[in-house]
Amino acid sequence: AIAELGELVRGQLERFRTDLAAFDGGAAPVGLLRPRDIGLEYTRTQGGCLMHIHEEVAQHRGQLDVTVDALNSVRP
Repeated sequence: AIAELGELVRGQLERFRTDLAAFDGGAAPVGLLRPRDIGLEYTRTQGGCLMHIHEEVAQHRGQLDVTVDALNSVRP
């Protein structure tokens, strides 16, 4: 299970690197937006989308840190 998760993460990182190779911060996003995201400020440019990705990753990283701290606090 952990090895499979590692493979998924490596695959997504490679896709992210490929996407960044053609990145143009001021250009319109590439691909289709979900209907609920159309019109949101961050979806106007690739730079806005990248900033949103960064915010989401940072938030989830923080949640992981809290989880690790909680798990470590109950270790014997």
